[in-house]
Amino acid sequence: MLRTFSPKQIIYAKMVYSYNVFMSSNEKSTPTEAEPRELIREETSDLLELYKLENPSREDVKTLLEQHYARFGRVGFNSEVDNATIDNFYTYFTEKPHEYLAAELHFIQELLANDLNVVVEQGFTRSQALLPKQEYQAPQAVFLINGKRTDAKVLGNGQFGINLQNLFNKVYPGEGRTYDIKKAYDIVLNNCAHEGTHILEEQVEHTEKGKVNWAIRGAFSEGLATFSEKSFHFLWSDDYTKDSLTTLEIIKKLNPEITDAEKKEVITHICNMESLQKHRSHEIERTRLLLEKDNITLEDFERVMDDLLVHQNGPLYYAGYSVWRKIYETEGINKVREIVLKGPKAFSEYM
Repeated sequence: MLRTFSPKQIIYAKMVYSYNVFMSSNEKSTPTEAEPRELIREETSDLLELYKLENPSREDVKTLLEQHYARFGRVGFNSEVDNATIDNFYTYFTEKPHEYLAAELHFIQELLANDLNVVVEQGFTRSQALLPKQEYQAPQAVFLINGKRTDAKVLGNGQFGINLQNLFNKVYPGEGRTYDIKKAYDIVLNNCAHEGTHILEEQVEHTEKGKVNWAIRGAFSEGLATFSEKSFHFLWSDDYTKDSLTTLEIIKKLNPEITDAEKKEVITHICNMESLQKHRSHEIERTRLLLEKDNITLEDFERVMDDLLVHQNGPLYYAGYSVWRKIYETEGINKVREIVLKGPKAFSEYM
């Protein structure tokens, strides 16, 4: 049965309805797991001492990070204990209000004290449903803290991290109020579905090797991962989805041999997208300055494309999502799996 959406989410419900109906059916496809391992790895508890230090010094932070690194071989999303990492943590724990940090500590402790295996497994089930049948190394969710940097990302070795500090920020309405633990579970499920899809899809040997540009490859991968999610939780998700047709037309033009005239045409289209004007207005104003140049280097052009189309789960994610949704709604889940197996070239034929 489709989950109940709040009024604010009802427009999203229409977009994910048919996929959720499939996920509640008996047709779920669970690939064979090559080497079973724990669904979850926790790399957080030792760093919770930082929350208990009333006024931590930079040396306090460095010492705890070094002990953590000695145990896990990384800090956060594969960082080393260098000055940038120390500064990131020191700034976080000295600039955040005490009440905020106390609430965040309580949130992390409550979340980790509960059995998250069910939520994580539900996310992985959504990922697995989209993939062709073969043997896979199962994903593993790593719960960690990383300062206010990135919600979740692939770490390598079949693992992905979920940043509990960013997660708390998304479910804490502010001083004097309590956090929404149910919303946190929903976001964890989406993180697991999204990042789990990346990890599984990377293990697929595509059968069609035709060349496509970097943006089509991105729409194939990020769109599939976004399609695996149960619901959207970003403020811009609906607006970017509405602009999907425009985004797809832009994506198809992003080839290395693009001319200066074509670059300016693409930049103009991007700057006129209502969704980006609403959610990335400052970046749009900076991008308009490129139109005043006689020649736009490929490096500057690709930097702008990455920033406006990809960064912060940008329009490229939802353009790719719209293609996968169309494939599923018109031809069914087996066609989705078939296109995943064939690869980005076959996907591009549906754009």
